[in-house]
Amino acid sequence: MVSAQERNHRYDAAVKFENLLLQQLKADSTFAIVRSWKGAPVLYAPDSSFRIVSWYVPKVNSKSEGAIQIRGVFQKKGGAELQILSDKSEFERSNETSIFPPHRWLGAVYTEMYSVPDRDSLFLVYGRNPIDPYRMLHLLEVIDVRDSRIRFGHALWQNKDSTLSVRKIFEVARGAQFQPKLHPEAKRIVVDHLRAVPYDQKGSVMVQVPDGTYIFYDWEEEKWIYHDRLFSDDKDRVIRNPKKRKEASKRDLFGNPREK
Repeated sequence: MVSAQERNHRYDAAVKFENLLLQQLKADSTFAIVRSWKGAPVLYAPDSSFRIVSWYVPKVNSKSEGAIQIRGVFQKKGGAELQILSDKSEFERSNETSIFPPHRWLGAVYTEMYSVPDRDSLFLVYGRNPIDPYRMLHLLEVIDVRDSRIRFGHALWQNKDSTLSVRKIFEVARGAQFQPKLHPEAKRIVVDHLRAVPYDQKGSVMVQVPDGTYIFYDWEEEKWIYHDRLFSDDKDRVIRNPKKRKEASKRDLFGNPREK
């Protein structure tokens, strides 16, 4: 599916994999058993109300694939009902304002899921999608699951200019060390601040990379509110004093003592 040299061989293998995976998910007896496959994480909602699986097959269709399944909702012919997710990221990759149904999914391979604080039926997921040879899309998405209806996006993100977004999207250079850090209860989300640089010496393609400072979103007034700097100016700079650097290393980005 990944290593075959011929495109048609990779495509055939990808189709077989998808069919086998979806057949297993449809069996209602596997809801609490299936966990994950290599390259295809299966995430369960914290309240076990649904699960979502997503994967990406390089050099086949250059899109993410996925399915979402709500617990207790079954097909007439037996088995748990699946909704296939159709990746439309090539058309919507920068869209932070539209709420999408499953057939207009902003594709990503999800690796983390959290309950939205104090909001039943809303769940925060983090995922990635390699959108082109130069950039990786990093996505903080909210899944809204109510009355067996699934929607992607919810106006919970307050931006620097006080406008609201339904998701946060970060386009980062491939290979750059970037991943949002989430508080266990998702009440604080720390994100690397990005700056634009040329991808190569020619400068024909610009990409974004972390610059060593951080922004963050705090859960306040039932939404995540943007904040410019995680630390005060002096702490946001490189710490050159060895004693201060050693002391700073004892705490994580949330200010908590690191585990020994």
